[in-house]
Amino acid sequence: MRLSDRRIRLLLLALAAAVAVSLPVTGYERHWLQSLELETHSARFAVRGDEPPPDDTVIVAIDDRTLDDHIQELVYRPTLH
Repeated sequence: MRLSDRRIRLLLLALAAAVAVSLPVTGYERHWLQSLELETHSARFAVRGDEPPPDDTVIVAIDDRTLDDHIQELVYRPTLH
């Protein structure tokens, strides 16, 4: 029994879709793509150049004592945020 052209095209499309999905997932899981990602990350910063941080940037440091005393206040609650 011979498959019709339409069915062959559908099978080839399904195969291409499976390969298109499985290759990036496998590469990500096996860390093959990590070096490529790091290179593109470095390239993006090189293209952007040096930019000073915005004036409204704030760095907050919380010491252990404050964290121990106010842990309940610092817990993320979706109803508050």
